[in-house]
Amino acid sequence: MKQVGPNAITRHKFLFNKDPLGSDHPLFMNVDTHPSILPYGNALSRKVCIQQPYSRFVTCRVSKQEAGLEITDFLMRRFPFRSVSEWEDRLNAGRIEQGGVILGPGDRLRPEPPLRFANPAQNEPSVPDEVCILEKTEDYLLVYKPAPLPVHPGGRYNRNTLTSILREKQREDAQPLLVLHRLDSVTSGLVLFGRNPAFTRKAQRAFAEGRVKKTYLALVSGRPAEDHIAVDSPIRRKHGYVFECHKNGKSSHTDFEVLRRFDGFSLVRCLPRTGRTHQIRLHLREWGFPVIDDPVYGSSSSGEPDSAVQNLGIALLHSRLCIPQEGLDFRLSAHPVAPDLMAFDASDADFLLD
Repeated sequence: MKQVGPNAITRHKFLFNKDPLGSDHPLFMNVDTHPSILPYGNALSRKVCIQQPYSRFVTCRVSKQEAGLEITDFLMRRFPFRSVSEWEDRLNAGRIEQGGVILGPGDRLRPEPPLRFANPAQNEPSVPDEVCILEKTEDYLLVYKPAPLPVHPGGRYNRNTLTSILREKQREDAQPLLVLHRLDSVTSGLVLFGRNPAFTRKAQRAFAEGRVKKTYLALVSGRPAEDHIAVDSPIRRKHGYVFECHKNGKSSHTDFEVLRRFDGFSLVRCLPRTGRTHQIRLHLREWGFPVIDDPVYGSSSSGEPDSAVQNLGIALLHSRLCIPQEGLDFRLSAHPVAPDLMAFDASDADFLLD
C-alpha cells in the first residue's frame, strides 16, 4: 500500500478541523462535538487561484433531444448560473449565432451546427490554490484535488479547473495528461491521471469493468442504526446538473459502513461499486443520512441548483484508490494541504486502514 502526502505517517490520522468558524454553518456549530473533514474551517485563510477576465469564444453542441428547444430555455439548461435577462440581452444584441445565423429570443434550435457566442470578458470564479502532485511516474500522475474545483472545463470554469492547472504546472513535461476518472467539483481527494497510452488503456479498462476500488469518507447528518448497509437505487439525470434516484435510471450500487457516531452526525465509509454521477451523495440521501453540508442533496436542500452550489466543498473525501491488477493502492495518510492540522488520532482505529 502506498501512503501519499507530505510526511506520510505510520500512526494514521483522520483529519478533523478543530478551528471552526463558530457560525451557524452545520459543519462548524460546535468545536468539541462537530469536527470537519475539510482542511479549513475558515475559508478566508485559504490560498485561492484568481483568473483575470479574458476574451473567449464558446462553441456549444445541440443534442438530438435538445433540437427544437427555444433558445433561451436551452441556454438556461446549459448555463443555469446566468440569468434569463443576461441571455436575452445577448440575444437582442445579436451575439449568439448558429451556422452564421444570428439568433434572437423565441428562435428554436436546429440539431446542427453548434451554437457559437463570445464572452468578451470571461470572469471565472476563484478556486482553492491547493492542487498537490503526490506522485509522478512514467505511467501515472497522482494528485490531490481540493474543493470546490472542477476536473474539466465547463460552464463557468475554463482555466480554473484541475486539468488546466495541472497542464500549467507541467508545462515543460512533454508527456500527455490523460484523464482516467472524475470527482465532483465539491468533492476533494485523490485523482489519478495516465501519462502514456499503454497504462491509460489498462487503467481505463479497469475502471470500465469495475475492477477499481475507491473509498470515500463522508460526514453525514444523523446517527444511522445500521453499521453496514447497501443502497442500489438506480440513478438518472433529473435536469441540468441535478440527478435523482428513479426506477428508470441506470443501475447503481454503494456500500456504506458507519465508522463513528457523534452528536447528531456520523462518519461513514463509502464504497461505490458503480460510478454514476453524484452516486454517493444520492445514495446517502436515499438511505436517509445525506452529506451534512450538501447544498443540493442535503437534508435542508430543495434538490435544485442555486448560485452557491459550487462555492464550497462538502464533507466528502476520496481517500483511497486501488487498482489491484496494476499493483496500485494509494491512500491519504496526512492531509496534503495542511499536514500539521490538528488531527483526530486514529492510530488505534483499524477501520480507517482496511
